[in-house]
Amino acid sequence: MKPLTFQPTGMLLLCLLTSFSISAQSYQPDTLKISGKALYTGSEVIVRWAPLDFETWQWGAEHGYRLERRTVKDNGVALNIGDQLQSIVVLDSLLLPLPEAQWESMADTNAMAGVAAGLLYGDSLEIVNYDSLSFTDMINLTAERENRFGFSLFAADNSLPVAKSMGLGYEDSTVSSGKEYVYTISINNADSLTVVKKAIVVIATSGSNTFPAPVELKAMPGDRTVVLSWSKTGLDDIYTSYCVEKSSDGGSTFQPAHDLPLVFSSSLTANAENAHFYDSLAANGVTYVYRVKGKSPFGIMGPYSDTVHVKGVPSPLGTNPVILKVTDAVTDGDLKITWDFPSNLESKITGFDIYRSKNLDSTFVKINPNMLGVSIREFTDTEPYPVNYYKIKSEDENGYELASNVLLGQPKDTIPPAPPSGLSGVCDKNGVVTLTWAKNAEADLMGYRVFMSNNPDSLFQQVTGSWVTDTTFKYTINLMTLTERVYFALKALDLRQNASLLSPSCTVVRPDIIPPAPPNITNVQAEPGKVHFNWALSSSGDVVSYEFQRKPNGRPGWEVLLSFYPGNAVRSFTDSTASVRNWWDYRLLAVDDAGLVSSSKVIKAKPVDNGVRDSIQNFSGQLTGAGTDAARVLLEWDYFKDPDLEGFQIFRGIDTNSIRSYQFITAVQAGQMAATYGSSLTFAFVDYDLDFRQVTVQNTYTSSSTVSNSGGNPSQGVYVAPINPNVPVNPQSGVTLTYQVMAKFVDGAFSPLSQPVIIQIQ
Repeated sequence: MKPLTFQPTGMLLLCLLTSFSISAQSYQPDTLKISGKALYTGSEVIVRWAPLDFETWQWGAEHGYRLERRTVKDNGVALNIGDQLQSIVVLDSLLLPLPEAQWESMADTNAMAGVAAGLLYGDSLEIVNYDSLSFTDMINLTAERENRFGFSLFAADNSLPVAKSMGLGYEDSTVSSGKEYVYTISINNADSLTVVKKAIVVIATSGSNTFPAPVELKAMPGDRTVVLSWSKTGLDDIYTSYCVEKSSDGGSTFQPAHDLPLVFSSSLTANAENAHFYDSLAANGVTYVYRVKGKSPFGIMGPYSDTVHVKGVPSPLGTNPVILKVTDAVTDGDLKITWDFPSNLESKITGFDIYRSKNLDSTFVKINPNMLGVSIREFTDTEPYPVNYYKIKSEDENGYELASNVLLGQPKDTIPPAPPSGLSGVCDKNGVVTLTWAKNAEADLMGYRVFMSNNPDSLFQQVTGSWVTDTTFKYTINLMTLTERVYFALKALDLRQNASLLSPSCTVVRPDIIPPAPPNITNVQAEPGKVHFNWALSSSGDVVSYEFQRKPNGRPGWEVLLSFYPGNAVRSFTDSTASVRNWWDYRLLAVDDAGLVSSSKVIKAKPVDNGVRDSIQNFSGQLTGAGTDAARVLLEWDYFKDPDLEGFQIFRGIDTNSIRSYQFITAVQAGQMAATYGSSLTFAFVDYDLDFRQVTVQNTYTSSSTVSNSGGNPSQGVYVAPINPNVPVNPQSGVTLTYQVMAKFVDGAFSPLSQPVIIQIQ
């Protein structure tokens, strides 16, 4: 539940307030803004509202507010619009501040009433001529307006009677339980051009609101003082102020510990989540009991917190021992600690204890078996560490610990640490060397120094500006050099600056960031069906392998044609697998021992196209329907399906006649025939021209200019028609058919003739 007002910072100082009267309105504000809240107590609804700026506060104080109530639910059931309109009640149409004369009696018993009345009816704030104001006057005027507005609402938040008397609160005792009401607070006499933001508050009359108690109440005692603190988390929207009560009789009776309400501003609080209150105590050693409660803007106090008990304690003595020096004792290896403390305060302390630690971050441990007397100022440590940090503690008569300064002490030491061991290093591609080594065992070890050289037999130079306390070290080296290796070594130092001998060196290999010299393709020779290449290898000595690659020109996808090593160097290659119809890209790669790659120039080439394509595969034939009118020859074969394949030329020879071109069939037709006749091969052709049984016997004659009139053997000089190559010589004695096939392409290319297939017809 957020407070309705602006909260002034710090404690309220009434004596600093300058009062101002309400002046007549001489203008219409641009906006009038109100906010509101409501609380159901179980028997009535308390409604509180507040203007949100000085202009609205001034206008409302002169013209007043109007308060209406509307019922929207009855026992959880929403009313219809008509019933809601019928339920509207105007609780008050003109809520104004009380007249000045009626505030006097209230101010006698309520300090907040005096504040409110002074702010409402004091001297006038209005200044007629704003143009004549100086910059300082304007700042002062603004501050006065904000003080007048803020403190008046602060007074209303801390007293419900004051809020009602200011026209900013109302107690509605005409409500019924089990209802849900909407209260509307509006401001009177606003001009039609003024934007009015009414306050609308919804409240249900079921049960009653309860307030939380402040928690985490703590007390920090001092010398006749106490500082209380409690958590404000979640309470800033509920309470506008707090009341702290104190009991000096063990909690039987409590009295307020302050006169005015406690108001806390987050901007002035070191920890905005906590509130703090300082109080004085009459005496130390006496138990006081405190509790705290909050006050809501409805004038209702919340429940008390848990109590906290506290006793005042005297202040510490304020004087601590001071270690003057730590020196070598008479006996070698011992250390003597000398300190100082005022002798006139010896009666107020219990004695001295000596504490020692190996380092400042470790726990200090007491090394004297019994407390030293108050007059003692020296102590000898007979078993010191190589490095010691000393502290002296005492206790005053009130139980406060008195601790000295910390001082370092080291016994004599001229023995250096052992040389570091286990040194190793690695360098990344950016030249960053990471060194690691084993930790030395010396208790007084201070750190390490790192040294580097380009030659293990040369002088090592220090590369660390100060000692290294870790067992790892990073260092950036130059990679642009022909020296492949660099060497590192270490020295260990103790706290006396004793340095060890140089450790055994470790070798770090510089990463190779320079690719090998590229190889060079020196000669390219295209031949029918193949391309021949010659090349020169890389001149770099760290090349470990080569790859000769090919890909289609203008397309991705390099493939390796040849891999070889410098030990079995190859200087030429013939590519006989490249298609003669495509251009190809070729390159030779060299790879060094660091995985770096260089490439020759990319060469574009293709084999010479002689027009000869791939051979016919699996060519075969068979005779079906022999001795009938349905006799035919079925030819089958395989061939690569190529988009440029036009079709197939069928060749046929009869008996001893030469084989001749017989018929052309397209690739589509040949594929359809294979499918029609259930062939397992890709293409097929059917020859139906097999009816030779009715063909007349042919004889072989020499050519002549005369024509024979009859059969039989032709006479010399008589012309006979030449033999028809498509007709058998003697069909009655059987016919021998020979077939071959050739693939033909749209660009004029062709395959070699297939192997012949011979079919015998009886």
